[in-house]
Amino acid sequence: MSWFWFALATPVLYCAAIYIDKFVLSKKNTDPLVVTLLSGVVLGAMALIIRMVFGVNQIGGPEILALLVSGVFLLFYILPYLQALQIDEATRVVPLMQLAPIYVLVFSTVFLGEPLTGMQLVGFGLILASSLVLSTDNLSLNTFKLRRSFWLMTVAMLMYAGIGLLFRYVVREQDFWTTVFYQYLGAFLAAIPLGVYMWQKPNSKKNMVRHFPVLNFIMLSNVIAGAAILVQSLALSMTTAPRVYIVEGSQPLIMLVIAVASSIWFPKIMKEDLAGETLGKKVFFSILIFIGLLFIRN
Repeated sequence: MSWFWFALATPVLYCAAIYIDKFVLSKKNTDPLVVTLLSGVVLGAMALIIRMVFGVNQIGGPEILALLVSGVFLLFYILPYLQALQIDEATRVVPLMQLAPIYVLVFSTVFLGEPLTGMQLVGFGLILASSLVLSTDNLSLNTFKLRRSFWLMTVAMLMYAGIGLLFRYVVREQDFWTTVFYQYLGAFLAAIPLGVYMWQKPNSKKNMVRHFPVLNFIMLSNVIAGAAILVQSLALSMTTAPRVYIVEGSQPLIMLVIAVASSIWFPKIMKEDLAGETLGKKVFFSILIFIGLLFIRN
């Protein structure tokens, strides 16, 4: 199968997971720390399955370290993302995920010495400007203020960009399943101190018990997100990170379609602001972000 279909499956699966996350976070008052911890558990289980089914080859220490760090980013980028999703609309948060290719471009220029072209700078500007507009309610210079979700997603996407770069750095030379195993292992290891911290917090047991009614939803979201991570890794193993991120640029539009459909037919699960001006702004700037990604690819 072509890398394109794996790359396209990634945003579709992520949008399905985001839909569930938004429902759980907004309707059930779920603690983002609990969801993050369970994500680490799911990724640890997937690492165990990979080891049992495919086996693990021996690789160098620096490569293992790079993958473990990638796994730490894989776990902890989830926390600011969930916090952003908890306080803002999904159709405002999801477009901010396209900040990741900007960081990939900057990292490639700074650390790999790859030059920036004029087209890439145009794409850079389109993505950044569109993200800023989607993250504010008023463009007046006197009252301009970015939503808190923008800053949370800035942190999340910095880590997300690191995930793809570190994974791609190793998978070019090593077996795919071995690479995935160490990345998921890193996420699981990072979840251990998080679990210890949460368990030592006051009323930790009551907090865990409170989440039992929505545990199935949280686990389902994590399984879907885990599948998204896996197909993304397959795409990254077949082609370059920028190509994969370009296809993933369709995610804001996919999420917008889901949000509109849900607001009309399932408003109790997810209902967002669909006023004509607001919806038009979301559609227009989501398209601009995708165009910006195309410029960056060139």
